[in-house]
Amino acid sequence: MANRLGATCALTIAVGLACAALGSFAVDLDPLDPLAQPSAQSASAPAAFLVAATRAGDRLVAAGEAGVIVYSDDNGRSWKQARVPVSVSITGLHFATPTQGWAVGHSGVVLASGDGGQSWTLQLDGNRIAALPETGGEVAADAPPANPGDPLLDVYFSDPLHGHAVGAFGLLLSTADGGRTWVRRNGALPNPEGRHLYAIRPSGDALYVVGESGSIFVSHDHGTSFARVESPYEGSFFGLASPRPGELLVFGLRGNAFHSADGGAHWSRIDAGTGASWTGAALLAAEGGQPGVLMVSQSGEVAVSRDGGRSFSVMDQRLPSLSGVVATADGRALATGVLGVKAFDLPAHAGQGEGGQGKGS
Repeated sequence: MANRLGATCALTIAVGLACAALGSFAVDLDPLDPLAQPSAQSASAPAAFLVAATRAGDRLVAAGEAGVIVYSDDNGRSWKQARVPVSVSITGLHFATPTQGWAVGHSGVVLASGDGGQSWTLQLDGNRIAALPETGGEVAADAPPANPGDPLLDVYFSDPLHGHAVGAFGLLLSTADGGRTWVRRNGALPNPEGRHLYAIRPSGDALYVVGESGSIFVSHDHGTSFARVESPYEGSFFGLASPRPGELLVFGLRGNAFHSADGGAHWSRIDAGTGASWTGAALLAAEGGQPGVLMVSQSGEVAVSRDGGRSFSVMDQRLPSLSGVVATADGRALATGVLGVKAFDLPAHAGQGEGGQGKGS
């Protein structure tokens, strides 16, 4: 892998942030200032550069640059800004229950909320991650060392106690006590190159991780160990979704997206009509036995599937560059990107889903 700054700059499509801003963390290795400064309160917070979006019950939560996290209880018509103790950029969100959620971001930050995203506390940062021993198994001798400036990129909790976070240079963290303590488990994945890990999500009883250079990993023991899945593509995957147990949709660079009906044993390429990178996806409610899926792209396209992600059509709706999407409780959708949160109507018969993933979530 190239020097650390060059490799880190390759993350910018996934996290949706300028390389100059990321470089201030990776090169200067001085995350203490943004870690010590709470996110500034601003009436324009919903228009900030927002990267990730998800649901906390019927509440919408979105997050992005400078530690901004906003939430809405009226399906995106109005927003309030959360209290966040850091001002690093937030890249991933997940709620295990309507009240208990986690966020991850630059400088190895892990935040937790117990009130549906209204306020957050700091559980972990890159300085503490760098000091954690490796407990996941043997890692390659030349694997990149832990660096306090490295970002975490996604987080998933199967319940309020058990969760995982993934990030740059093969970083995998796990907790079994709701985040009070974490362990570093990079060696649990067959990833000796230390490739970036962009997203983690379940499909049925299996847990999947996707990342750089077509990396796909699966765990059948709740994240204790992972195996490599044969990939249909050598470019990076920025996210995944599971319309049904055992069914996978992976998506990423240059408009590449693939569907598997058998947990990744076989793949079918999806032609969604764009060459732009897909950056986020959200599930929609099933209609006629077929779940729906939304995907958004770096060039602002929104694509919808009504057959469980086997095929997509690009909507006429076109927005500025997008990084995440989530379905609202009133049958619309909300996307995050360079101009903050943008709500839009869905095509007829595309209903309420189960939340979203943006990068991603």
